[in-house]
Amino acid sequence: MMSGGIECVINAMRKHPDNTQILVVAGSVLTNVAAKPTCIDLIMASGGVACLVDAMHRHTHVREVQAMACQALYNLSTKPDYAVQIAESGVCVCVV
Repeated sequence: MMSGGIECVINAMRKHPDNTQILVVAGSVLTNVAAKPTCIDLIMASGGVACLVDAMHRHTHVREVQAMACQALYNLSTKPDYAVQIAESGVCVCVV
């Protein structure tokens, strides 16, 4: 997926932060794309972590949102430099 597609998905998350269906689908796309190491940099640069963490904070009782965000963040954290950035993003408060 090109950077335009990744940005489109992240923008959908930003524009519809209260629509859990959009968040789950968008997060699933990011999860799948983040399985490709070449796309991780694009997701990180586009603010994907902030959108995922925001979704987790907003929808603490929506299992699908929590699971999707955890999986996407896991895939993004496979690059060691990003693992620290993700850990410092406030996600640990959501997971605990």
